[in-house]
Parts: sequence; structure tokens; C-alpha cells
Amino acid sequence: EFGTGMESQQADRLEEALQQMGILDALIISEEYRDKVLELDCGVCDRYIFGDVSHVRENLTKVLDVDNGENDILFYQKISGILSSIGFGRSNDQGRTWIDERGNYRLGVLEGTITGEYHARFIGIRAREQYRKEKIEELETLCHNKMQQVETTAQMVRTEQTAQKLFLRKPAVRQ
Repeated sequence: EFGTGMESQQADRLEEALQQMGILDALIISEEYRDKVLELDCGVCDRYIFGDVSHVRENLTKVLDVDNGENDILFYQKISGILSSIGFGRSNDQGRTWIDERGNYRLGVLEGTITGEYHARFIGIRAREQYRKEKIEELETLCHNKMQQVETTAQMVRTEQTAQKLFLRKPAVRQ
């Protein structure tokens, strides 16, 4: 969840940066499985975050809250440990991985920017619910348009069939 004091635009920028960095959809793996995961067969490709990360003082835990509805203390420790390893704020000397308030980011030697046009969809219950509603509306509109296309096509088929019947019934003209 986004922290309570986070403004909508700042939340959008943070989520877009996390998505661009590959962090948002990365698999969280316990460090004891690192070797097994990294030795996977050819053709297997993904992003991983291992729990043995170093922590930085100004980090994502000041703007993101771990939603731990199931009260799983190990889950909470893993997630909060990872969040505390990603710097957040104005100062870009917070470590090898950080996101600033404008959404600019650094991931090791890679630095990047965001569009600023993205809207949060995955972090926070309100963002997920809004995205779900927008997606339903989009799909309902698409369905309605397809149904209209089907009806238009069916009407054209009926018109063509009627024209063929009239043509076949027309008596032959004798000369």
C-alpha cells in the first residue's frame, strides 16, 4: 500500500519507476535458493530479488506500507527488508538502487527516467480497484462494439439472402 501521506501523482511516479526498473513484477526469493534459481534451464527467464540486500537510511519504507493481512511475519520481514534496500527521496547518493520523488531511478549502473503519464494500477487497494473498473468499462465497450459489428454483418447477410431469393423467383423473360 502507498503511505497515507503520498499524493496521487507521486504514487503514480513511484509505481511507474518500480515497473520500469523491473522491481514491481520481480520474484522475491529467499537467499538460500539463489544458486538453484540462477542455474535454471535455458529458456527460463525472469527477474529476482533476493533477501540478502543492504539497507539504506532514506528508503521506500517511508512511502510504502506492507499489507500483511495474513499476519505472516516472515513475509513481512522479507518485503520490508527489500523495501528498505531501495533508496527514496531527493538525495541520489543513497546507494546503488534508488528512486527520487520525480520517478527518476537508478538500478546499479543503470539510471532511468519515467514518462510521468502512467497511473498506478498495482500498488494500493484504491489503485487496483480503479484499474479493475477501468478495465471492465473498456472490455464492456469493446464487447458492445463487437456485438454491433455482428448485428451489422448479420443484417447484411439477411439483405443479401433476400436479394438472392428475389432474383431466383423472378420469372424468365421470353423473347
